[in-house]
Order: sequence, then C-alpha cells, then structure tokens
Amino acid sequence: MERFTGTGADPNANGTGLSGYRDYNSSTGTAGSIPDAAALNSIQEELCNLATATGNPLNGADNTQVVTAVQELIEARSGNYLTDTGIAGAYVVALSPAITAYAAGLTIRVKVINSNTGASTLDAGAGPEPWNRDDGAAMQAGDLPAGGIATAVWDAASTSWRLGALVPSQLGALAKLGVGAGLINDGAGNAAVGRVAQPTFAPVSAKAGYTLAPSTTYTQTVSFTPPANGWAIVLGFVNLTQELASASSVELVLNGGVIAGDQSPVPASLVEIASVSAGEACTASIEYTTGSTLSGGSNSQAVTVFFIPEQ
Repeated sequence: MERFTGTGADPNANGTGLSGYRDYNSSTGTAGSIPDAAALNSIQEELCNLATATGNPLNGADNTQVVTAVQELIEARSGNYLTDTGIAGAYVVALSPAITAYAAGLTIRVKVINSNTGASTLDAGAGPEPWNRDDGAAMQAGDLPAGGIATAVWDAASTSWRLGALVPSQLGALAKLGVGAGLINDGAGNAAVGRVAQPTFAPVSAKAGYTLAPSTTYTQTVSFTPPANGWAIVLGFVNLTQELASASSVELVLNGGVIAGDQSPVPASLVEIASVSAGEACTASIEYTTGSTLSGGSNSQAVTVFFIPEQ
C-alpha cells in the first residue's frame, strides 16, 4: 500500500512529508485532488486481501468482512498450533499470512515432530533463529519431545525465541534448590511424590527391664535392611531405679561398632546418626554394662532406629 501522490495531492496532508488528498478551496481557487485508478485500486486490494485472508469469499452485501477477518486471524494465531516441517533441532513453521520479520512478543505454538538433540532453532518465515529455554539458555537433548506442543515467544532483546515453559534440562537446577525434590513419573506422564519405602524394623523398638547384677552387659537390638543408601538415626536410653555404687557404661552400637557412649552411675540417653548402605543387613543396639560393685536395683532400657534416605 502507498500514499496518494496523484493529481492535486497535498504533500503534507497527514503531517510533514505524509502526502494525501485535499479538498477544493473556492476562496483560493486551489483545485481538489483527483483520485486516480492506482490509488483507489491500492486501497481496494489491501482491504480485499485482508477480507479473504481466512478463506472467506468477497460479499458485496457484507460490510463486516474486514473486521471479521481480523478477529479470525487473531484467534487463529493465538488458539491453534502450527505443525513443524523441519528436522530435529531445526524447526520450521509457516504462518498465514506469511511474515518477513519477527516483532517483539510474537507468540507461536508449534507441534514438534522430531525431538531435539541439543541446541535448536525455529524458522517462522523470517529465517531461523535460536529457540532457547525460558531462562535464555540453549535447550538440551529431549527438551522438545516429539509430539509435544511447545510455545515460542520472540524476544527482540536477545534476538531469539524463548520457550514458554520449564523443560527437563531445568529440573536438575531446581532439584539443587530443593524444588520438586522427590517427584517421580507415575507411569502415566504425571508427576507424583516418590517416597523411598522405610525398612522393616525388627522389632519396631526394642525395650526391656532387668534386675541388675555386677559387671553384666544388658543388650537390646533392632535389625533392619535399608532399601536405599541413607542414614540411620539411633536413639537409646537407660533408666535406673537407684544410683549405682560404681560407674556403669552405656553404648550405642551399629553393626558392631560403637557410635556413641557414656559412663555414668546415673540414667543416660544417647542419640547418633550414621550412614548405611542399600541392602546392608544392619543391627543397632544399646548396651548397658554395670560396674563391678552393685548395691542392687534394676533398670529399663530401649533402642529405636529411624531411617532417612539420600535425596
């Protein structure tokens, strides 16, 4: 389309340097503009092309065809997707009407045919440009799965397309921040909370009471097999009916090794954490040993274990 510059055109009719039509001025004798065929045909064809852009035929009895076509084009651009005709990593779509430049904020939905194998480009008519993640980084393999519908938004500042959603390659960074930790695929393509099963503790908590004898060790034990690498939190306590005449000792033992201990003639409670491995047969015990002299009395003691899997 162009501005009217034919017979009687006013070179500044629409502002400095913006030519257009002018009226006849009887007081000055200035002739009015004489529209020529080229000017009128230019306007006619611009409007006709717009009215028929969505496939509707011209109808002389309908004066709403242009506005209807604009609405349909907007709806088509925002609601539907375009099928990619390119190859993996180099995606191509055809807009209708075609464009020769990308405007800031231009948004396109693309049905991906071939999954990407790394950094990708998108050509929507004005040439291929980088198609990056929403954070501006290049996409990695599998970020655009075959059959998926992805949104591309033109970012004029970086001269690249931006994906309108998080992609798999970003989940590792999120996991480091604790976002999405424990999420798994439920087998149907949905995210679910994945929990590592707790081991079976035998018994759940070991406890008993004893009438004490000198220089004797009393033991309570819990056995378990961790389903994954992680940590065992072992808690134990000893409670006495009276203060003993000589020092006694309390120890927490995991798989034969002492992980915590205390020597005192008074009640004691201990807690310690230690690493354990998946499939390892584990035993955690509290061992209470009386002193060499004893003035009588009794005790009660217990041990409990909690398992925390690695994240």
